[in-house]
Amino acid sequence: MRGSQYLVPEPLQYLDAPELARTIEDVRRRSGLQPYLELFLQEVRRYEQRSKIIGRPTQVKLYEFGGTIRDALIFHWYRRPYTPRDLDLILDDSGTEIDLFALCSNLPGEIKTNFFGNVKWEIDGVEIDITKFSSFVGPDGRRDLSHALQGCDINVSSIAYDLRTGRVYSYCAFEGTRERRIWLMNPEEDRPEASIVRVINLVSRLNLPTDLGFRLDPRTRSYITETYNISLNPRIARYIDYKNLPEDVLRFVIEELFSGEIISPMQQLVNEWTLYLSEDPEVWVPGSGEQLVEIEQELRKAAFKCGMGL
Repeated sequence: MRGSQYLVPEPLQYLDAPELARTIEDVRRRSGLQPYLELFLQEVRRYEQRSKIIGRPTQVKLYEFGGTIRDALIFHWYRRPYTPRDLDLILDDSGTEIDLFALCSNLPGEIKTNFFGNVKWEIDGVEIDITKFSSFVGPDGRRDLSHALQGCDINVSSIAYDLRTGRVYSYCAFEGTRERRIWLMNPEEDRPEASIVRVINLVSRLNLPTDLGFRLDPRTRSYITETYNISLNPRIARYIDYKNLPEDVLRFVIEELFSGEIISPMQQLVNEWTLYLSEDPEVWVPGSGEQLVEIEQELRKAAFKCGMGL
C-alpha cells in the first residue's frame, strides 16, 4: 500500500515520544472512548479479511486525529486535564479505494453522513467522525496526511496519532499549543457561525477552570470582526444547539463578541447599524464616540432581539 511509504512533506512535523503516546492512550481510556475505538478496529480487521477473500487485499492504516490528540498534548505539556467528548478517525486511502460506509455498515448504533459527506457514527450519545485522506486532496492531487491536517479548521487540532506506530504528526498544532495561540485555518464560507463558535468555544474551554493563557491569533480576531454581524445570532444559537454544546457556551460566545477585545461597541455599531436603525434610530449617532457604554447596552439589546434568547 503506497500510503505507508510516502515521505512526510514539509511543513508536517512529528514526534516519536513514548510518554506522549501513553498520555494519548490514557486520555482516551479516561474519557470512555476506548471501547468505541476497539469496536471500529474489529470492523477494520473484518474489512481487511474480506478484501483478501475477493482477491483485493487491503491493509487499512488508521490515525486518530483532532480534539482527542490535542487534549492529550495539552495535558502532556501543561498538566491540564480535559475530557474529549467525541472521537475523530482518518484512514489512509492513498493506495486503494476504501468504502467508508461499507466498512462501517455492521457497527452498532447509527451510521449517518456528516456535513462533509463522510461517516458520522453515533452510539451511546457519543459521536465518532470517520473520514479518509481522499476527502482532503491537495491541489497536486495527492492523498496524504499532510493535506488532511492542512484541511483542519483550527490550528491546534491539526494533529494526528498513528495507532500502529505511536508517532504523533502535526501541521501547526505543536506551534500553536507551544505558543498558546489559536487561529482558524479554514473558516467555513457557507457556515461562518460554525467557525466563530468553534474557535471561541475552544479558547474558553482551554482556559478553564483557570486561565492557561490561550488567546486568539490577531488574524482570527480580524476574521471575526469582519465576518460577524447580528444577523448571524440565530444561526449561532442553532449551531450551538445542533452540536449539543453546554448551555453556558451561548452566553460566553455573545459576551466574547461584545467584550471589546474582538469587536468594539462603536465598530460593531458602524458595521451593522443599518440592520436595526429603523427600530431604534436614536442608537445611531454619526461621529460620536462619547457614550460607548450606552451604545454597548443597545448592541446587547439588539443581539438579544435577533435571536440569542438570553
